[in-house]
Amino acid sequence: MQDSAASARPPIKVTATVETHMELVPIAPRTHQLNALLQAAPYMGPEEEGDLRSTPAQGRCTLTDLLSHVQMSEGELAAALAQRGALELDGRWCALHPSYADTALQLIFLCAGERGWDLGATLPRADMHAALEQSGMDPRVAGHCLERFGRAGVAGEDWALDPKEACRQEARRQLSERPTWSCGDFEASLRHALPESVPADLSCLGGIAVIDEASATLQYLPLDSLPADPAGRFGALFAMRPRWRLEELEPYLQGLADPGQSLEGLLLKYTRAIQAQPSCPVLYAAR
Repeated sequence: MQDSAASARPPIKVTATVETHMELVPIAPRTHQLNALLQAAPYMGPEEEGDLRSTPAQGRCTLTDLLSHVQMSEGELAAALAQRGALELDGRWCALHPSYADTALQLIFLCAGERGWDLGATLPRADMHAALEQSGMDPRVAGHCLERFGRAGVAGEDWALDPKEACRQEARRQLSERPTWSCGDFEASLRHALPESVPADLSCLGGIAVIDEASATLQYLPLDSLPADPAGRFGALFAMRPRWRLEELEPYLQGLADPGQSLEGLLLKYTRAIQAQPSCPVLYAAR
C-alpha cells in the first residue's frame, strides 16, 4: 500500500542543493543611528521651542519611529535613551542641546545660591523644581534636568545634586571650547566654575577626556566622536595613543561587546598586552 501511495504522488524535482546554513546569533544593540536621530532637532530652550510649535513633528521621533530605525529591542532602546539623557516632549524624543544642558546646570547652581541652599545636602525636590520654573524653564524640562543632574530620594520627594555628573557636564563645556589643557590649569578652571560642594575631580572624566601623565596634559576625546564598530574604535584609539592602561580603555569600549562576549575577548582580538616588568602596569597596544 505504501508503494501505491508513493506512486500516486507527483514527482519531486531537485533543482539545487544547499551545503551551507545561516545561524542567527544575538548582537549588541546598534546605537550609532540613535544619536543622529535624537540630535536632528534638539531642545535648545523655550524661545527656540516656540518656533517649532507650528511643526512639532519635524525632526523628532516617537518610540515607534525610533524602533523602526535602530537595531535594538524596546528594552534596549529604553536603556539607551536613559543613558543619553534623552528628553521626551509630547510623545517625541530629542536630545538636550549641549548649550542648554550647560544653561540648565547653571540655573540649578543659581537657584540654589539665591536661596541659600547647600547643593551638598538633600533638598526638597518640589522646591527646586518650582525654582527652575520661576527661572523660565519648561516644567517638563525642569523635571528632566533634575533627573539628569541629580538623584531622587527613596520616596521621590527629596533631591540631591550628583557631583560627578555636574563635574562631567562642566568639563564637557570647557573642553568643547578648548580641547587641550594642562591638568593643573583645567582642574583650577573647573574648581572656579563649580560650587564649593562639587569637587573638581579629574578621575571622573572617563569617556570624555584622556590624560597624558608624562606631560600632565588633558585632551578632549568624547566617546560619541569615535567609530561605532570595534575595529574602527580600536583603530581610532591607538591612532591617538599607541599604548593604554585598562582603566583608560574601558570607558571607550562601551557597547562594543556582543551578548556573551566579554571585555577580555575584545581585548584579546584587537590588542596585545605588554608588561615590561612584573612590577609595571599592563599596557595594551594594537595587535
